[in-house]
Amino acid sequence: MNKVRSGGITGWSATIWIGVMIVAATGCQQLPTQERNRLESEVMEIHDAVMPRTSDIQDLIAQLDTLIAHPATDSLQRAAMAGHRDALQAADSLMWDWMYGYSPPSREARPDSVRAYFAREKEKIQLVSDTMLSSIDRATRFLKTLDQ
Repeated sequence: MNKVRSGGITGWSATIWIGVMIVAATGCQQLPTQERNRLESEVMEIHDAVMPRTSDIQDLIAQLDTLIAHPATDSLQRAAMAGHRDALQAADSLMWDWMYGYSPPSREARPDSVRAYFAREKEKIQLVSDTMLSSIDRATRFLKTLDQ
C-alpha cells in the first residue's frame, strides 16, 4: 500500500505521478510550424511538378486510342498501343488515388507521427511521379517509332 510520508509520494503513486508528468510534457507537443511547413512543402513540390503532366497523359491516351481504332493498325501494333495506353491510365489513376488519399495530420498530432506521415507521403508521391514520367516517356518514344 502506498503511503504519503512527510508530504512526499512513495511507491506506485510516485510511478504514476512521473508517468502523468511525462505524458503531460510530451503528449501536448506540436511539431514546430516551420518544420511542418517544410515537410509538407517537400511533398507538394513533387506533386506540383508532376501534376501538370496529367494533360500529357490524356493527350497520349487520345493519340493511342485513335491509332488503335484505325483500320490499318495491325494486331501486334494494336496490342503494343493498348499496353502503353493501359500504363498511362494506371499512372493517371495513381495520381488521383494519391490526391484523394492525401490527408495531412492535424496540427495537434504528435511530432513523430507528423514526420512519419510526411515521409510516407513523400515516398508515395515520388513513386507516382516516377511512374507517370516513365509511362509518358515510353509512350512518347513508342509513338515516335511509328512516325519513322
